[in-house]
Amino acid sequence: MKNLLIVFFLLSISYPVFADKTDSIVNELQKQQIFEKVENHDKLVEKLGWLMPGLLTLSGVAIIALIITIIRITYLHNKGIQNKVNETVANENSKQIIKNQIDQYFKEKVEEEEKKRLAEELYIKSKTIYLIFPPEIDQKLLTEYLKKQHQFTGLKCATINETILPDTGDVLLFVNEKGELAPDDITKFGKPFANRAKFFYYNTNKTRWEGELNMAFANNKETLIPRLLEFLK
Repeated sequence: MKNLLIVFFLLSISYPVFADKTDSIVNELQKQQIFEKVENHDKLVEKLGWLMPGLLTLSGVAIIALIITIIRITYLHNKGIQNKVNETVANENSKQIIKNQIDQYFKEKVEEEEKKRLAEELYIKSKTIYLIFPPEIDQKLLTEYLKKQHQFTGLKCATINETILPDTGDVLLFVNEKGELAPDDITKFGKPFANRAKFFYYNTNKTRWEGELNMAFANNKETLIPRLLEFLK
């Protein structure tokens, strides 16, 4: 019993000292851990500080590359659009040029054909045409109509009682507007020239030529000019 009391006494004396020692050790360990954390943090910051310029450089290069890529894509896109626009404009211009050339070609062809037609018409109207009238008919009206209004320049006038000497290819146009000339009289006048002259019969009373001679005819004033021109070709 006495020994137990002695042990208890010794423990009571040493416990505070041991407790203080334990707290001191714990505090030291905590401080050491804090110091290690701080040291590790400093090393990390140092490493980051060393890597940061490189990272910033890489980021800058990437950003610049991205910007250049965007600019290039935008340029190529706009260039493609511009090329397409230019191509479209060029195609439209080419189409317009071709259209203008075609229009000019046809215009020239029309003008050329019109010139040919007018030249041929003038030639036709210059052919010798004997206007054979009844004796009592005024020759002036029809003659001026043909000469002044339609530019027939090869006209010669005669009555059916006169003598004429037509050349080969000349035309004898018998003017019988109201039926004043009998078919037999016309045949008698024209028959001597049947082998060298051509005959045309004109009246305004809607009657056809039905005599012996082969004749073209017009039986009204409206058809006189077109049929006569066709006959003279």
